[in-house]
Amino acid sequence: MKRSWVIGVVVGVLVLAAAGVGYAAYRVNEQGNEQDRAAEVVVASKKVDDELGKVWARLNKCDNEWDLAVEGSDTVDLSDTLASTRDEMESLKEDVTEIRELVDAIPSSEVQAAYATVCDELDEALDTALGQAASAEPYCQASSILVAAVDNELAGWDEFNAAINACNTEDWTGGKSHADAALAQFQAMRDAYTQASTLSGCPEVEAAYPYADAYLELARMQHEQAVIGAKGGVNSYNAQIDKVDAQSDAIDGMEELSVNAHVAVWLAADEVYGHFQLLAVGAKHSWDSAQDMVVAGDL
Repeated sequence: MKRSWVIGVVVGVLVLAAAGVGYAAYRVNEQGNEQDRAAEVVVASKKVDDELGKVWARLNKCDNEWDLAVEGSDTVDLSDTLASTRDEMESLKEDVTEIRELVDAIPSSEVQAAYATVCDELDEALDTALGQAASAEPYCQASSILVAAVDNELAGWDEFNAAINACNTEDWTGGKSHADAALAQFQAMRDAYTQASTLSGCPEVEAAYPYADAYLELARMQHEQAVIGAKGGVNSYNAQIDKVDAQSDAIDGMEELSVNAHVAVWLAADEVYGHFQLLAVGAKHSWDSAQDMVVAGDL
């Protein structure tokens, strides 16, 4: 009887020992599964981080190109820069949609939610930027028109100088012809200011009308000089030269009006343009938080 009791005790101990070994094996296996899942989360989130990094780099490039265009907008067409920026942002919205698929593949609901927030805020920033870019369009068009007006101004000067040279050689027909060509260029310049003012609503553009009007008067004066020269009136001809010189000097003193018009339009465009780096501050913070979650192992 005593022997049976001893055998029973031994069997019981063996059973408990086997149970302990089984539980330990289960724990080891469970820990192994957790480590595997954690590794999968790290790998999957890294794929998302890589794609988000590309998005941010491209959007920062858009902002930088815009800033460079604004700084040199007396020669750069802002409308072209804005159009390329809007196209890029539309393309990046599609990229964000693809990134969401990578987020869904992360084997952690908490990390998924964190990165989904990044995508939501990034989409919102892009939508806002696109809306503000659309608001900047009239100012960009006005800027482009003013840039073209500079070309008219320079072409007009070339014709004006050609008219002077023609008169100096007593080519009165050529003098009148070049003066008329100068007038046409300066009229195109004046029309450009009107169009830019209508588009932008900037009072500085309308304030520059007298600058363009002074050019029109200069061309008319030069035409009249050729007419007087053809008649042979020396005193009247010399007096007209003085008038032309005085008008030219007056234009030099009015150049600030043109500068102010250009600057006002640039600033108006830049003020409403959606700088991504500012609009996406919240998304960037959320991204940093998501990355911190993965590093900390909060999976």
